[in-house]
Amino acid sequence: MKIKKKKIMYGAFFLACVVALACAAGACRSKKAEEKEVQEKKESKKEKLVVALSAELPPYGYYEEEKLIGIDVELVGAIAEKMNRELVVKEMEIESILPAVQSDDADMGAAGLLAIDTRRGQVEFTDSYGSGKQAIVVKADSTVTGQETLAGKRIGVQKGTTGDIYATDEFGDENIQRFAWGTNALGAIFEGKIDAAILDEQTAKFLTEDDNRLKVLETAYVEEEYAFAVKKGNDELCEKLNEALATLKKDGTFDEIMAKYLK
Repeated sequence: MKIKKKKIMYGAFFLACVVALACAAGACRSKKAEEKEVQEKKESKKEKLVVALSAELPPYGYYEEEKLIGIDVELVGAIAEKMNRELVVKEMEIESILPAVQSDDADMGAAGLLAIDTRRGQVEFTDSYGSGKQAIVVKADSTVTGQETLAGKRIGVQKGTTGDIYATDEFGDENIQRFAWGTNALGAIFEGKIDAAILDEQTAKFLTEDDNRLKVLETAYVEEEYAFAVKKGNDELCEKLNEALATLKKDGTFDEIMAKYLK
């Protein structure tokens, strides 16, 4: 009888331990669930930073293995983090970015934008984050040697870019062919549809890096400054973006991003 009682007592003790452990685990899970819920609520209350961005302009914005990457993509992500905002990216064609900023469909625009005078009349620009050039791309054996030899030639541009604006103004709309992608313009050179393409220099170098059939001329077509676009009159946001950008430059994040994409 004593052995039986001991077995019953041990069994009851074991069961009590199991119940206690189960309750503790449940409480732990409940606490973790509560903490997760609190964190999600905090994040949902974060102010959003809506960015209009093009994925048509490597190395500023483009897809690699179905992932959106690039200089501007990483910069706006780092800026949103510094501003403690939730980043929301709206992908669109280059020519749609400034209208999106003007109409409040986006807080800011990013696409390797050059802060040229014609654009300054439409939007405000942040502090510069680099110098940019428009470059001339031709076949390796082309007789085109620079801007002065483009007159009368068939010129390809990426629609909505600075190259489009300047080339149209200088050489006339009748001599310009517009393409959605820089790669399409380069393809048109091979097909003999155009004689040269005017593209962002970094985009041109990126796209021709492994193709010795093409060359990027050393003479820059246009030189300007890169910046992010915000709606005219939104001085508060512009100031906050400038502060975040300055912090990224100071802590080394900016240089890391640039070194990752520019060679």
